[in-house]
Amino acid sequence: MSVNSITSAAASSYSAGTVSQLSEETKQKLIALGLDPTQFTSETQAQQKIAEIQAIKQQNNTQSSTQQQGNSTQAALMSEAKTLAAQANVSVADTDKLDDILENISDAVSKMDAQNPNTKYFQERLAALENENIQAQQSISSLDSMMAMAATNNKIALGLS
Repeated sequence: MSVNSITSAAASSYSAGTVSQLSEETKQKLIALGLDPTQFTSETQAQQKIAEIQAIKQQNNTQSSTQQQGNSTQAALMSEAKTLAAQANVSVADTDKLDDILENISDAVSKMDAQNPNTKYFQERLAALENENIQAQQSISSLDSMMAMAATNNKIALGLS
């Protein structure tokens, strides 16, 4: 028997021993997550990696949910702005963005007669919509920053950077 065959046999027996130290359930979880069970030397190490990846997935799901809420807020603001624009006799194109609609409403309100009882209503609704839009933009900006940070953390946790 040559030295190479002894080394090869020892290496394969060590590798097989390492994988067999993992429970079947842990092996299945690793495979389901796209990880090679032979890369782990103990059940504890494998369980820690599984927990880490599941935590990352949970964080990503939470951020996705937050982003969907942000999108629904933007959609609600757009709907309210279009309603207010229609009430103020301001035409809205399908391609108009929320900021454009609010600006057009502002222009129309500034031209209204101060004696008109509806002027105050339009001014108040416009101010409220503008404030909500600013808050939504700040939330989106904050969310973008959090997602970038999570992506960086994911790369580090997965050993990609």
